[in-house]
Amino acid sequence: MNWDALKRVVAGGVELLDRVLDVTKWPLKEQKSEAMNKRRIGIGFFGLGDAMAMLGIWYGSVASAEFASEVARTMCNAAYRASIELA
Repeated sequence: MNWDALKRVVAGGVELLDRVLDVTKWPLKEQKSEAMNKRRIGIGFFGLGDAMAMLGIWYGSVASAEFASEVARTMCNAAYRASIELA
């Protein structure tokens, strides 16, 4: 797994989603105010099973749970760091 590449992709996703908040046409001024004040975004993932298969990790094994946990932790930390930089 290229952990550095994952961190870069997550950081780019955070920046992209943050910019989306700025260009969204909010129906109500209250919605816009809420979005601008909190700037909530969501980063998720898909293809985890495919990544594990490519790495030879059996889906549902203890190793797969450990790998999934490391992916989630890495993404979370990278997203927090990117958010801090944006702030």
